[in-house]
Amino acid sequence: MEPQAPLPARRLFAIRQLSSLGVPVSAMLAPVISAINDHEVEHILEKVTEAGVMDTSYVLFRLPYEVAPLFRNWLLHEYPSCYRQVMSLLCSMHDGKNYDTKWRTRIRGSGLFAEMIAQRFRLACKRLGLRSRKVRLSACDFRPPSRNDDQLSLF
Repeated sequence: MEPQAPLPARRLFAIRQLSSLGVPVSAMLAPVISAINDHEVEHILEKVTEAGVMDTSYVLFRLPYEVAPLFRNWLLHEYPSCYRQVMSLLCSMHDGKNYDTKWRTRIRGSGLFAEMIAQRFRLACKRLGLRSRKVRLSACDFRPPSRNDDQLSLF
């Protein structure tokens, strides 16, 4: 869906490589689009867990004003039979609009279908042990730059 994005196999390879080196890896499932790709959520979570992901998150599809015409044209061209269903579900998950600017609902949506996706995501994460493996970032190796130097140190 994203131009120039690596293929899923390449992404899973990167996850395996990083996690085998002890790097905590998280996966972001985005955008989750009802009636287009939401049926893949559990399968993707299984694959990234097998590859070594420790934590996951997701973002429901949202349709900011400037991209709405582009998405509608794409949807009509690629999925003409489910255009109305996708647009209806999208509106139902964003308070009757294509896009809700409020922070929480912008990312997770609201309403019945948004809650169904959230429940499916939570249940799959619980079954796969993802939430219990969450890792906190240690900031002990970071230090603020010196105010006297124009050049930052690499080491």
